[in-house]
Amino acid sequence: MGAAYAGVCRVRTGVEHEPSEEHQREWCNCGYARGRCAEFPADAAADAVRFSMAGGKVVYILEKDHAPMRHGRTDEDGVDELLRSQARAFGESQDRR
Repeated sequence: MGAAYAGVCRVRTGVEHEPSEEHQREWCNCGYARGRCAEFPADAAADAVRFSMAGGKVVYILEKDHAPMRHGRTDEDGVDELLRSQARAFGESQDRR
């Protein structure tokens, strides 16, 4: 995300918990926690999400098995609120740079 993010895990609908700083640094901020994090859903479509800036907009790339599987702008219709929230955190970290 540019800078390490600390916060609440919302991977399970309706359940929030705050993983340890080490857990967030190793898994939450890097992606590819499938099989390593007990909270990571086995049926998740993607393994990681990456963000970048393009034309002043935040874009995302969802990855599965280290390959891109879907991409788009986070301001487009159909982007879920969790992805938008992660994109806001990325944008804020870019603004601080």
